[in-house]
Amino acid sequence: MKNLTNQNMQHVLTDAVDYLRFPVFDQFGVVAIDAIKGRYDSNYVGDGQDASFRILCAELGLDFNNLVRIEQQVHSDICVRVDSVDAKPSECDALVTNVPGLILVTREADCIPILIYDPINKAIANVHSGWRGTVKHIVVRTIDMMKREYGSSPDDLICALLPSIGMDHFVVHDDVRLPFLREFMEPKIQDLGNGEYLIDAVESVKEDLRNAGVCANNIYDSNTCAACEADQIHSCRGNAGAKRNAALICIKD
Repeated sequence: MKNLTNQNMQHVLTDAVDYLRFPVFDQFGVVAIDAIKGRYDSNYVGDGQDASFRILCAELGLDFNNLVRIEQQVHSDICVRVDSVDAKPSECDALVTNVPGLILVTREADCIPILIYDPINKAIANVHSGWRGTVKHIVVRTIDMMKREYGSSPDDLICALLPSIGMDHFVVHDDVRLPFLREFMEPKIQDLGNGEYLIDAVESVKEDLRNAGVCANNIYDSNTCAACEADQIHSCRGNAGAKRNAALICIKD
């Protein structure tokens, strides 16, 4: 299998699980990874998810019992503050906390996972941004919550964009194209003819991050299309079915 390591992320292969890590967070004692299908066909939703998460947490040196998973992601712009492992967030698509040890989790198979860290106020966020969440500017709503709740300044934030659907595989029609045209200044769209278009949703998220005040040098893009790498990363357009990857961020105790 192809190794997906690049300048912004490292492809880690262990005896039990494969994941992608973002070394920029290491200096702050923050774990920021994307747990992928890998060689073991790991899956992070459904009946077998606890076994997968236990294996992953053991490899990362984290406490499985501190996982906070969104029970139902609904492609919204809703962000929830988490202060305890007892939280059971549902019907939302982003989580924030400043509590060390809490592990924020979102699941995806083509949608854009965004991991955020504020090194000044020591707060984190995990954002699930599908195309609906993207046009609702969920990443901006999340940064706004970090500003309100933790005093975060956008120009301090470090943001990682994990693997998601790339422009070359994101074929859409007007029901998707028109909202991007309405909501973004310069959406990257290619007309394929016959009412079909390609859209670069990741570039739109980057536009939102920059407009929110995040420094361009603090945006770390995986530059990886999930559908192109569907043999290793769950991708709905790559026939993942109901299986999902897991984006995870935690401030280590």
